[in-house]
Amino acid sequence: MKNYVERVQKYVKEAIDRLEKKGKDSDPKTREHADAKEMLGYLKTAKYGLPISYIEYMRKGQKRRPNEFVFCTKEEAIDILSRGPLKIPILIPCPPMTAERSERLSRYQREIKKGMADMMWVDVYDSGKKDFPRVPGRMSGSEALRRFESKDECPVNALNNPIPQGIVVSRWMAKIVGYNMAETLMEKAQEANLRQMLMTFLHALIVLLVASTGAITLRHIDKSAETTCIESIMGSKLWEMSEDRSQEAVRNFAEKGTCSSGTFVLSVDEGDTLIQPPQTIHSVYTLKKSMLFCDQYLDSRTTLSSLKQTQLEVEYDHITNDDHHEGLLPYLDIAVEKWKEDARLEEQESWPDVEHLEEAENILEKIRWHKEKPSPIPQRKANAPRTKKARAKVGRGARRVGIATRKQ
Repeated sequence: MKNYVERVQKYVKEAIDRLEKKGKDSDPKTREHADAKEMLGYLKTAKYGLPISYIEYMRKGQKRRPNEFVFCTKEEAIDILSRGPLKIPILIPCPPMTAERSERLSRYQREIKKGMADMMWVDVYDSGKKDFPRVPGRMSGSEALRRFESKDECPVNALNNPIPQGIVVSRWMAKIVGYNMAETLMEKAQEANLRQMLMTFLHALIVLLVASTGAITLRHIDKSAETTCIESIMGSKLWEMSEDRSQEAVRNFAEKGTCSSGTFVLSVDEGDTLIQPPQTIHSVYTLKKSMLFCDQYLDSRTTLSSLKQTQLEVEYDHITNDDHHEGLLPYLDIAVEKWKEDARLEEQESWPDVEHLEEAENILEKIRWHKEKPSPIPQRKANAPRTKKARAKVGRGARRVGIATRKQ
């Protein structure tokens, strides 16, 4: 762990030096200049993350420090996640690099590049543009890949795009009670249309993050109080995270745009896995061009928090960097119905206390009311065919994909 801390300190110094230079050399009218200035402020005021072992985490009665995260194996992480909703971040460092593991990462990298090149378009945040606000735009897959490889052009950030066809991502956390909610609801769905909707929603929870060196993602929270599992396939990133992950901190961020608590930084390197708790305000700086699988989990044990945050996102849709999937509301409907059913059967272990059920139903109705207004809940614009092969299937009246509400 000592080597890890020293590496993070070195990375932060390197990032600050780069960002200061970028602030001097870049065009003041570009997004790149504004982003570098803001990210520099984040890193200069952040603490370093404090890694603790699995044994230290499990020790009862130990006072927690706000910048702690668990540095442990995958097996230890599974045990922590099985005991209840995640409270602090977990970093699973890359195991010793065997020939087999190295080939697996290299194969993923090749498949991602090939899959991107075959995409008709991807959502990309181009930091070289001068238009604000920071809204991603469409870029052909081949052009996005070219920009990803470029060392001379402004960084690009291809965020929250579908995993290319043929690549299988293991949702290993879905074997844990609570994190298996999406799979459980899909298995129990009787109607074919409902089952298909849940399957589509489930697929949308697994996305690809591809960023060139120097790419920046400013502070935001992940949607609907998700627990996020990040698997690094390539590169290195600095992850700046809020110490306070309460609902009050999220509301303060929504209303004032600031972190009410301190923040800390950790690094996510090739082969590492980061598990980020719900309601974590975070920003990301790409030290070395990167590819990540992002697997999002709606934990049944934190359903009330998911509903509360979703309601907040309806009011303040700038706080996330992705839109709600069109299947989110039906999914939440089904989840609350399952909660009610399990409460009647006294099978409550994977849900919040039954006393919160009425509050959850009321929040869900408020979300539904916003959905039915002329300005609906923002929808993830990811349903149109993206591959060249699928282009021929897009006929008149096919759903066109917009970017009006997509945020960096």
